[in-house]
Amino acid sequence: MPVAAVACLTLALSLRSVGSAADLSMVAEDSPLQRSPNNPLLSRGPAGSFDQVKIGPRAMLREGPQVWKLWYEGVPAGNTSRVGYATSADGVTWTKYAGNPIMVPSEVWEGAPAGETSPTTVLREHGVYKMWYHGFQDRVRRIGYATSTDGITWTKYPGNPVLVPGPPGAWDQGSVAEPHVVKVGATYYMFYMHAQDPQGEGLATSPDGIRWTKYAGNPLLTRGSAGTWDDKAMQGGGVFYDGRAFHMWFRGYNTSFATALGYASSLDGMSWTKSPKNPLLTKPNPSLGKGDDYGVEGNTNIFRRGAQWWIYYGGFVSCCPENMGFNLAFSEVKASPNTAPTVDAGADQTVTLPAAAVLDGMVVDDEVPIPLEKIVTTWTKVTGPGAVTFADSAALHTTASFSQPGTYLLRLSASDTELSASADVTVTVNAAMPDALQGDANCDGRLSVADVVALVSLIPDNAPCGLADANGDGSVGTDDIDVVISTIFRAAG
Repeated sequence: MPVAAVACLTLALSLRSVGSAADLSMVAEDSPLQRSPNNPLLSRGPAGSFDQVKIGPRAMLREGPQVWKLWYEGVPAGNTSRVGYATSADGVTWTKYAGNPIMVPSEVWEGAPAGETSPTTVLREHGVYKMWYHGFQDRVRRIGYATSTDGITWTKYPGNPVLVPGPPGAWDQGSVAEPHVVKVGATYYMFYMHAQDPQGEGLATSPDGIRWTKYAGNPLLTRGSAGTWDDKAMQGGGVFYDGRAFHMWFRGYNTSFATALGYASSLDGMSWTKSPKNPLLTKPNPSLGKGDDYGVEGNTNIFRRGAQWWIYYGGFVSCCPENMGFNLAFSEVKASPNTAPTVDAGADQTVTLPAAAVLDGMVVDDEVPIPLEKIVTTWTKVTGPGAVTFADSAALHTTASFSQPGTYLLRLSASDTELSASADVTVTVNAAMPDALQGDANCDGRLSVADVVALVSLIPDNAPCGLADANGDGSVGTDDIDVVISTIFRAAG
């Protein structure tokens, strides 16, 4: 049996053992959905803007009690999209980024210079934002990957696309799109849509988010039987894993194009069951003027907030062409267990004494049994040769000062009073440079490579502060460059 198949089977058996005692009917989260009175939360832009036609699928993150981030598909014209960015303090009131769009089609497989870049998942790991999105070229959609350190400036993976349609005759031939990625342990699960009729949802798994193996049992979910609410198409949606079961809220529609949201659950991410209570949200009748009078769109984003599920979805304001916005619905949590906080300690870094390390932690939680702002967070030193002083050891964003050079392992821990989790970051601390005396050609109070550059431009003149004569012979020349370089190397050990 191939290694990938063995790994997939092992993971499936492991997940089944976790939930083997639980019947799907006991873990289903199929409570009715209630629209937010604040809908629509975000609407298309004015004429001439990059999102003038509609706001399409999106990716979302919550990084703190008052830190919500949104990456969305902005559509200026048919089969053309760019990535927009917006932020919120409460998940309800959103502000678009003034520098939008932040990512545009630039590759052949994306259909550049027109084409599509449509984001549907962003995760943050080790201080790096990881995005999965789809592109569109010659009527074919494929899935790509990009990374960012700030969520705004993105670098596309040079090996894109990372997932492509199957061969002729395969269930996912023609187009794959709208990837929803969930990480369980060390494995990434990608739930993706077959982007041609009759559509349906498939699964691929990966050890790194880049190299993907499609599940041999695909498709996971397909359209319903004749006469059902989703007998025309089943289009997939966001997935939430609660440590016991996978939960999906998805869009389907019938032959009359009556779009609606439904729910399905799985113990292992591979065998899924649609709820008999579907659909859970249909277009309003009579119209409400709340952003989805023409129908609802899937590509959901799922957050648990204590006793409530927050389900973000797209709403069709009008058609045709489509005018779609960004909406929110709530439902009651029925049986989902408490999960431990998700912790990220940020990216590894290097500092030079006496500088402090700037720590950028992230903690998110399902807000059970306490709200996110009550989560207890603590920075500690795990290993390292000297003392570490934290400006505020309880703050996610703080600084750490070090008594001596060396390699330090710092840990960010979080507890919801019932469950806890942690993540580590490595800080490499270099020795301080010697106090700048002779040779400080750029007059910044230190000796560094920048002084070498300054010396080259100064010769034969002295610096304004009079310190460019590194060897003290009364003149400024190439011999001073040698002295500065030697001093820098001695300081570095």
